[in-house]
Amino acid sequence: MENRVAELQSLVNRLRRHAADDPDTYTVELAGALVNLGSALMHAREPADGGAALLEAHNLFRAVVRAGPAADWRARAGLAMAAYNVAHFMIMNGQVDQAEPLAEESFLVRRELAEADPDRHLEGYALSLGIYAITQIELGRPGNAMPKFLESTEIMRGLTEADPGTHLPAMVATLQWLGEGLREFPAPTSAELQQLIDDLQRLRDRLGESHRELRLNYFDAAFLVVVTNAGPGELRARMPPPP
Repeated sequence: MENRVAELQSLVNRLRRHAADDPDTYTVELAGALVNLGSALMHAREPADGGAALLEAHNLFRAVVRAGPAADWRARAGLAMAAYNVAHFMIMNGQVDQAEPLAEESFLVRRELAEADPDRHLEGYALSLGIYAITQIELGRPGNAMPKFLESTEIMRGLTEADPGTHLPAMVATLQWLGEGLREFPAPTSAELQQLIDDLQRLRDRLGESHRELRLNYFDAAFLVVVTNAGPGELRARMPPPP
């Protein structure tokens, strides 16, 4: 990890020099490299430096997007990605009030992108929905959170059915968030929630032996949390066997 951080820091420094001379060409590339550096620093347990890199990336992407209609989808996608990462960082550090507008920005931008190009952006939209819903749970607004959790998980269910190898990790993330939301604010039984759980059970069965390790170690555990916290006994009766 130290080598990875050093490589990314070297790349960022090089791109800073290029961006100083030619900002139109290199600012988006610099911002993208800062996102990667920030994520690497987080994994290296250097959250302060990682957060600073992510915030700088967000500010750079925002400046490009605000510069005018010439900003292409890559700059807007980068803005959404950076906002998502900064919001995640702030939530982990207990700064939920500051995270909320960034999480909202991320899901609004990604919704626009997903409407234009779902193949490229729908998974990102689902993830941004999930992180925004987490801010609503943390702020004590379950009524705002639950529809977003359900939509996020339903989107990922459809994507995972079509391509488990690509989408299963994000499917697990949305399941984990839904489970946390239900744990904090148990939802009443609803046809929508019941249907989602039935669909997830069918997806779990469909995965079968394919992607077995990921399913057993992550998907099943996340699904178990969802069903356990979903509410009345008829939902809990559908719990899968322990992974």
